Amino acid sequence: MSTGQAGSKDQNSKSFRIWRRILVFLSIFNAIGAIGGCCIAFIPGLAASVGADVIAAQLQQNTPFVGQYIQTLFIPGLALLLFVFVPQIIASILLLRKRPKQYIAGIVCGGMLVCVEIVELILIPNPLSLIYLIIGIVQTIAGIMCLRAAG
Repeated sequence: MSTGQAGSKDQNSKSFRIWRRILVFLSIFNAIGAIGGCCIAFIPGLAASVGADVIAAQLQQNTPFVGQYIQTLFIPGLALLLFVFVPQIIASILLLRKRPKQYIAGIVCGGMLVCVEIVELILIPNPLSLIYLIIGIVQTIAGIMCLRAAG
């Protein structure tokens, strides 16, 4: 049997379908969560109304050199937009359209989310960052499992 046939057989397996669904769900979930965070960061007064204004204060306290430039959540919101939302939405589109690099995009997005959350846990430790760190790890594993099955 050739590798192409083995790959397509693996893609029809139940475990592959489960991992792919997890990957698609997490990519869409992360994109939606990131755009929500961006709205909180960019819409004046919204951060204070949901209690997220403490993040800017924590950043100022925990990053003495950078903190002086972070008076609002604009820079963290921009980082969220560029490092989480944009890659996750691209991965979501690739996955939904079943494009050739879809699983690589999922792996990259999961890895980027892990990196973002590690930095976040260092600068502003909070339970939500830990949850997203775990989500990033699961997304990366799901992408790897799909890529392996795709051969």
